[in-house]
Amino acid sequence: MHIVIWFKESDNKREPIYSFDARDILLEKGKHWADESFLGGRGYFRYQDKPAKLTLDSVRDNDGGIYYCRVDFKQSPTRNIKVNLTIIIPPEKLSVLDESGAHIPDYVLGPYNEGSSINVTCVSTGGHMVARKRLAR
Repeated sequence: MHIVIWFKESDNKREPIYSFDARDILLEKGKHWADESFLGGRGYFRYQDKPAKLTLDSVRDNDGGIYYCRVDFKQSPTRNIKVNLTIIIPPEKLSVLDESGAHIPDYVLGPYNEGSSINVTCVSTGGHMVARKRLAR
């Protein structure tokens, strides 16, 4: 490979966030560039891994979205790939409520008589999923 460029789509624009440039030099001497305002030192391209990969540490909710990778080769056509990164932020708190809407302490129900009907509600607060679904080329 000669050069690898990672882009992130934002507001219908593709912004470069990382590049690895090894044109006319050994891979070990390749130059890494990162958009520090986006990655803040959290990203690193690992060319020596099989397959090579961009690693992103301490993922944040605004990291979710569409990413593009472009690879230029010495003797092969340029390749492009698109990937959707979905970030799941777990709920902060779960609560189980009884029929009257009261919190069930220690999450212990009953006792109930056989044949009884019960109504139990599980409520979660916080958390969400950050995903973008525009993957059409």
